[in-house]
Amino acid sequence: MKTRIISLVNQKGGVGKTTSAVNLGAFLASFNRKTLLLDFDPQSNLSLHLGVNVQKIEKSITELLLDDDVTFKDVVINTY
Repeated sequence: MKTRIISLVNQKGGVGKTTSAVNLGAFLASFNRKTLLLDFDPQSNLSLHLGVNVQKIEKSITELLLDDDVTFKDVVINTY
């Protein structure tokens, strides 16, 4: 199956990006599609919507971008 990338972006806050991403991800996952959601929001709103305790995250997307020793696997959290 072909990989598809869907991005929801807008500089303005409060326009439904996080809500749309959570619901789109849940919809795709309900059809057994492998789904990866990336939370670039400094407030971690997407992670909070998915039930992730952001206080216990050791490494985030920030460390992945800034630290060469952090790998993609270090920051992925499975919520299923």
